[in-house]
Amino acid sequence: MLLGVGAAAVVVTERVLDTSDTSTARTQAAAARDALAREIGEGDAIAEAVDEVVGAERAQGVRVAVRRPSASKSPGTLEAGPDLAPGVCTTVVERGAPWRACASENGLYPVVAAVPIASHRATVAALARGMMAVAAVALVLLWWAVR
Repeated sequence: MLLGVGAAAVVVTERVLDTSDTSTARTQAAAARDALAREIGEGDAIAEAVDEVVGAERAQGVRVAVRRPSASKSPGTLEAGPDLAPGVCTTVVERGAPWRACASENGLYPVVAAVPIASHRATVAALARGMMAVAAVALVLLWWAVR
């Protein structure tokens, strides 16, 4: 029973954090998409608008890729990002670090935003180790009590 509760706590925590990561990446992609539309609407050149959006998102720890509809590279500064269809999310690993990436599109330029998820994965791993330790101690105490 104790093992089941511990395993359930780890699974629920992992699912909640995974959902949160996806929601955050979707929100960041939509925000970058909207910011790009605003910059272009202000009359900025495409490359300048992309550079401003990518720079602003990078300052928040978010990686953004803006692509031309017919090309795989952006007209301005480009962070690494997968080629995703709008609304699609995935996990990518860059230099050993996991990121949750989601795509959004404003009708002109597809935008992919990625948020770091290593800390959430480390949290789930620490919780799993903690639950195993608690279960092991409980089993030892139970064995000691019934001898």
